[in-house]
Amino acid sequence: MDLPCVLCCSKDDDELVFGEVHKEEQLVVHRNCLYLSSNLVKNGNEHTGILSFLKEDILMEVRRCHLLRCFYCQRLGANIGCCRKRCRRTFHTKCGYGNLAVSQFSGRFNSYCHKHIPEYRIQLGTAGHCVICFESCLQKYANSAGYSFKCPLCNDKEKFAKVALFGISIQNRDASWELEPNAFADLMQRAEYCILPDCRIRPSATSAADLLYCILCASNPMHTHCTFETASTYRCDDCIVIKRCLGL
Repeated sequence: MDLPCVLCCSKDDDELVFGEVHKEEQLVVHRNCLYLSSNLVKNGNEHTGILSFLKEDILMEVRRCHLLRCFYCQRLGANIGCCRKRCRRTFHTKCGYGNLAVSQFSGRFNSYCHKHIPEYRIQLGTAGHCVICFESCLQKYANSAGYSFKCPLCNDKEKFAKVALFGISIQNRDASWELEPNAFADLMQRAEYCILPDCRIRPSATSAADLLYCILCASNPMHTHCTFETASTYRCDDCIVIKRCLGL
């Protein structure tokens, strides 16, 4: 970054800590700083401002932050305040991250200094450990998954999204793998050859019309002459194995 974020005064562009960098003319600001700065609210819409935060509101918040001293580094420009009642600690986005403060990326986007982190009852897995390390890996996953963010084991989305209460910023956008060029090209191609190794029917337009497709995955075709199944009952071997493993 050539210019520092107007809210946290940092030129760091680490997306895991600050989120994306947004620029409007000479105004440079981190996504997370917009959401976490204590007195900044959305007064715009999707067509105005930066992420619906109006420029005049951002500059007003900048003037307020310039008077506040960071509890951790003792420099002015602290943009976040601890939301614990009667706590007067303020800090920069990066200083809070580096000193175990917690910001919640849901609801009112509250932040808490290291002394006043809320306690929650969390039920861990049988081994007592998360399947992915909590901060850097989970934030990378959230940045990539966007709307598709869910538990990699059980596919739960609602409960898993509660990690936002512990400083994980879940992106409001499509998953990165869905934005790649021709990401779904393979889904538009349908197999036209019988998967039976000993199939003796020569591929042709006529033989392709006689193919049955698995009723579960819509792939792995077989000729009607190569199986005893019908169009309404044919399940490929892959799907049969998966269903058996899942106990379905």
